[in-house]
Amino acid sequence: MKNNINTIEEQARKISSVEFRRRVEEGKLVSLDYGKAGVAVHDGKQTTLKNASEAFDFIKENYKGWALVGENSHFGVPRTNKSLAQPWKSEYLLNLYNELEEKDIVFRFSPQQSTPTILAYSNFDPTLDKGEENDAVSLHKYVTDHQKFCLRIPPACFEEDHVRKEGYSMKDAMNTSLNASKTNAYGARDPELVEKHLDRLNRNTSDPAINTSAKILDSIEKGNTFIDLTARWIYDNIDEIESKLSETSRSAFMQYSAKGSLVGFKMPQVYAVVNSLMGKPDIDENNQLHINDQLRMREHQNELPYWNFAKKHLFCYTPHHQRGGVAASNLKYHGQRHWVASQAKEQGSVFKTELTGDNGRKKSRFKTKVQILQEGNGELFSALRGDYVKSVQELFNIVRKMLVVNRLGRI
Repeated sequence: MKNNINTIEEQARKISSVEFRRRVEEGKLVSLDYGKAGVAVHDGKQTTLKNASEAFDFIKENYKGWALVGENSHFGVPRTNKSLAQPWKSEYLLNLYNELEEKDIVFRFSPQQSTPTILAYSNFDPTLDKGEENDAVSLHKYVTDHQKFCLRIPPACFEEDHVRKEGYSMKDAMNTSLNASKTNAYGARDPELVEKHLDRLNRNTSDPAINTSAKILDSIEKGNTFIDLTARWIYDNIDEIESKLSETSRSAFMQYSAKGSLVGFKMPQVYAVVNSLMGKPDIDENNQLHINDQLRMREHQNELPYWNFAKKHLFCYTPHHQRGGVAASNLKYHGQRHWVASQAKEQGSVFKTELTGDNGRKKSRFKTKVQILQEGNGELFSALRGDYVKSVQELFNIVRKMLVVNRLGRI
């Protein structure tokens, strides 16, 4: 049975997200924003400003049977002693969520990270035009026009459940492994790997101190070594992995010669995916850190993670995540945006510009999502980003199946 990753907050609400969307389509949507002026309440026709103490009484009186949406950072996060940016404490919010449901009002939260995009969609400047009323108006328009926009369900409690805590623990272990492997050039200082795969190590290493065969060999001869069993597994199995990937996923992770033969692969991204399933930091008999090839099993299921858990908790492919970790950085910042820009270029759109610095060197500058949206390429950007995530999923599932069959002896 696949891992159940639904948390308490995702199981608790009586009124479904399908019903939320049905009300939006009927024009029964109220959007909120909170700021210095109070709470801005916009119903598609008019905007009303209320102070924090009276805003929800006003909503419960006037909008029974409606859908309600507000930014997660204001309405889905309780006030604490460390952060006073939120006006309401946890007890008030949890009671509020229940009272709204009793009034037949469906409440959902938008991701804080999406606010600049939401403002730009309504032709507001995300810096100059930000304010409670503009935020509420633009959120209303964006939610109305984007049927698949991912909104968070109000929690039943603010305590972290065991699934989320397990995700944090696994991600911390991955961060240690990935940082150690990256520092040691993802296997280029492992003597056994150098002996078997020197040519590919040379092509996969960008560190200028160790980016040629001669430099790699010199480093090994000087005793600058680091054992990385996860990297060994990747190099020993990369040809089988490549043979099972779709054409799109090959373009995301593999590198080919002009004749079409595999000459290299994007190790930081491949390692990030494989490390979600195997490889933990360990200390050997000489008290030296190395990366082992131990499988990364879920604590309560005694199973390798499935994609849904990894997507949400290890790679942080969710709109409401905060700190994603090293794996997410490797995939999104160092992998996804480059691939999306290259694919967009093939379709005649420019997501990345080349600039020449004062020293004469060329630099790449990626356009922001807001700029891409303002240029009318929002749908293309979202589609390509979705294709990359599907490629990550495909790679993950291929590796997982190989490990289940070869290491766990299951079919």
